[in-house]
Amino acid sequence: MSLKRTASSVSTAAPDTLSPLARKTLRRLNDAFESGQTGAMPEIVQTVRKLSGQIATVSIQDLSEIIERDPSVTEKVISAANTFGYNPSGIEIATINEAIHTVGFDRIRNLTLTVMLAQNAGKGLDSEQQREMAALSVCSGMLAQNLVSGSEMFSADPDLAFVSGSLRNYGKLLIATYFLDEYKQARELSQRGDNDAAYHEIFGLTPLELGHTLLLSSNLPDVIMHSLEKLPKEKLARSAQSESEEILISAEFCVKVCELTFDETLNPDQFKSELGALVNMFGDSLPIDLDSVLEGLEKVDSSMSQLNEVIGIKSKDSPANRALRARLDGRSVRAAASSRSGKSIGIGKPNTGLERDLNDILEEMLESEEPLDDEQVKKLYQSLNCAIAAELSIECCMTFLEDQENSRTVRFSARHGTGPLYERIKNRPLVSSDNSDIFSICLARGEDILIQEANAGKIAKVIPEWIHDKGEVNSLIILPASLNKKLFAIFLGVRSDGSPIEIEPATHQRFRQLRTQLAKMQSRR
Repeated sequence: MSLKRTASSVSTAAPDTLSPLARKTLRRLNDAFESGQTGAMPEIVQTVRKLSGQIATVSIQDLSEIIERDPSVTEKVISAANTFGYNPSGIEIATINEAIHTVGFDRIRNLTLTVMLAQNAGKGLDSEQQREMAALSVCSGMLAQNLVSGSEMFSADPDLAFVSGSLRNYGKLLIATYFLDEYKQARELSQRGDNDAAYHEIFGLTPLELGHTLLLSSNLPDVIMHSLEKLPKEKLARSAQSESEEILISAEFCVKVCELTFDETLNPDQFKSELGALVNMFGDSLPIDLDSVLEGLEKVDSSMSQLNEVIGIKSKDSPANRALRARLDGRSVRAAASSRSGKSIGIGKPNTGLERDLNDILEEMLESEEPLDDEQVKKLYQSLNCAIAAELSIECCMTFLEDQENSRTVRFSARHGTGPLYERIKNRPLVSSDNSDIFSICLARGEDILIQEANAGKIAKVIPEWIHDKGEVNSLIILPASLNKKLFAIFLGVRSDGSPIEIEPATHQRFRQLRTQLAKMQSRR
């Protein structure tokens, strides 16, 4: 199927539905495609078109030939097919034909589409917008497949859900490739008002309409073509009545979820709120809830990580993995341009302020691969104490580091911190393996400790006197950080206003991520 034949056949079939501007867009797209513009992108566009356009009729031999035209894709598909997730029996796979017979025709077809999209989502395309659209496509397809396969209440075929979820972004993928400047203009316009109206003003049709129009003369099954249509709002008021409706609604829902996930303008609370609203909006038509969606995103993140390993892309270079991991950990999504700039991330720089959000510090730590010098470590811990105090709404937070001395006794002193307690006890070796107090439990077991009533009964007896001084502390939290089961830092936070220290699930995840990254940094020193 060529774009030229598609455009003309559509125009003949529906002369009253395409505006002059829409016809112009189709002609320009055809000319750009035929001339082989934009380097790497025609390869993936052609593969997507061939795999999708012939989905109902392509033979095993045809599929093998399509895949084997690109040795790089062939290698990665075979490598992925040999992994446990696709090949739990461990049968050695050396060719595409063997992969198809062992793993299955549909799964290898989908795996090829996934590898192509994931590969170009991580690198190789000309712009961040193209990579974003490729990532959005593969993640939307994966999420739709996971949701449909994860519940017996769905009647749809998970493989059809994958193809439909991926192809629903087909038009936007093409626009971002061939009309990048106008695509940016349309996105800017859409932020001021109606999204569809913005694309109609620039292109004469929406990305969804463009994708549907281009694939009208293909051999796609009706259920997939139906999934490329606009979703009528009235369908959301009742349960899906057929497999076709399930596929359509699931594809639209998964695209919207992934768009939210990648939206860097949303902070964690806004993302959580909008995701909840989206689940409520689609909850009457699909058997979904917030937990099943988050579980689906976890599976997408895992699948993308495995694919990226096969493809040879680091997670930090994958916009999909960065966004997914940030959202699942309750963090904000860092601007992709700054994460790919190659510049120092700024941990501990003199011009980096201490009053920073814990999410921001975590994101910098996630992307840091260079060892930090002593001054940078000092500023990092100082920033972390301020951020943890703000996260927990407490007045004091400090970091105890091990004293380097030739002794069998392990001692830690408060080297960095904020608040009146820290100012009183800083640099004193008050945490010791010789003491019998709450810290000795921490030193022995390396476990987190949260005490809400430090002055109550038996608890008061294991609280060190330097914490009880003046009777200020009512509640406290101890967060140890270890490397290879050996503690290297202990965070202590205290609260004195009588209120408990409350830890939300997202905060707990951030603390866990924080100590994982600190251990990695410690190993590089």
